[in-house]
Amino acid sequence: MMSKLKPCPFCGQTEYLCVWSEGIKEDRQYQVVCDASHDGGCGASSGWKDTITEAKEAWNRRVQDGVDQA
Repeated sequence: MMSKLKPCPFCGQTEYLCVWSEGIKEDRQYQVVCDASHDGGCGASSGWKDTITEAKEAWNRRVQDGVDQA
């Protein structure tokens, strides 16, 4: 399980990365957000995912990793 989050790809923030959840029980979804309510955060997010692990993996995915290249 991947637990360490990479810095925000847009602003470089490392301190205020949060995992947000929404919904109840089996309908719950998760996203990683660069918390803009703190100094230096920009509000970027991973997008909503079905599990915390998927949200963290989406956040940590970078184009240079070769994952999203066509």
